Amino acid sequence: MHPLKIIIWSPKGCGNHYYGPGKNAFNLYSEIKKSKELDLVLVHAYPGHEDLTLFDEVYKIGDFKQNKLIPFIKYTCKAFGILWKYRNQGFIFHGLDVYSNIFVPALIAKALGYPVALKLAAFPSGFSASNNKLLLIFRRKMISYIDIFFAISHEIYDELESLKVDSKKIKLVYNGVKVPEYFKGSSEPPSVNIRTILFTGALVRRKRPHLLIEAIGISKSPHSWKLLLVGPTQDQCYLDEMKALVEEYGLTKRVQFLGFKSDLRDFYLSADVYALPSLSEGMPNGVLEAMSYSLPIIISNFSSANILCNNGNGYVADSEVEISNCLDLFLANEGDFSKKGNKSLELIELNFKLTNISKSYIQIFNEYIE
Repeated sequence: MHPLKIIIWSPKGCGNHYYGPGKNAFNLYSEIKKSKELDLVLVHAYPGHEDLTLFDEVYKIGDFKQNKLIPFIKYTCKAFGILWKYRNQGFIFHGLDVYSNIFVPALIAKALGYPVALKLAAFPSGFSASNNKLLLIFRRKMISYIDIFFAISHEIYDELESLKVDSKKIKLVYNGVKVPEYFKGSSEPPSVNIRTILFTGALVRRKRPHLLIEAIGISKSPHSWKLLLVGPTQDQCYLDEMKALVEEYGLTKRVQFLGFKSDLRDFYLSADVYALPSLSEGMPNGVLEAMSYSLPIIISNFSSANILCNNGNGYVADSEVEISNCLDLFLANEGDFSKKGNKSLELIELNFKLTNISKSYIQIFNEYIE
């Protein structure tokens, strides 16, 4: 049996520090390694990346925040050197998105003879959304050179088709999550009559966590809720605005800004509802993880929302008023915390188990092993 040889290209790294594609890829390859011989090389540009035994080799080639021309040229030269080193050894290039610091190395890899796979982790993707129109044109012109596109939602799949990508190259494979050994299943009411809403992810305007503060503030019973915001601050002005909202609604004892946490297990276990009112997502890991802990969800109508939430396990809500109405519904129907939470776990078991997702990746990659 041939080993699976992968070069993971992720400027933001691969591990628990990166809530998005990096964490998902780390969990995915940890699962793959249980059933498949695996040679794994990580190339990143994340300062202070943790040491992880999953990888056979790790290369740091710059700082992902340095996106000016000279640092990017140096980054590209180092990228070429690494890809030259591993050429003709049976490695597959796996990029964890399609932005320039991944897409340019992907094209270099293709020129050196690698099979190239790119995961599209957001919708709209970097093939359709960019502040730089020239980069957008360049990516679209070069899109045909990529061998595999992993689309994590139907919306992303449709986007690629609209860009005239050969449908044989597009692989619809959802993000996967490991079902924890412990999950909630009790319908017993809490000992204290306060319910906890959990948000995880970067505190940025795109994810709109401020809507959760406003929703609690205008709900029928604002002091029946506690909001935990777990994630790094990337916009100090936005954080200050949210703190002002907390003061305005008199929720200083009800909203906690907890910063980045690498281990989210205890937060999932202590929460009653998971909420993500983001403007745009691919298929967010936080939602999947929350569902695996039998949490009901309140999410906005982003890509993949229609398969993550079917009203049996929560609600789709796009404004502070709609979210507030959902909160009122939960309090009016206490049994829904458990009932909808159990439905979340059922959906995970049906569509998003990491063991099944890993098998799909192995099957796809095996087609490129000589």
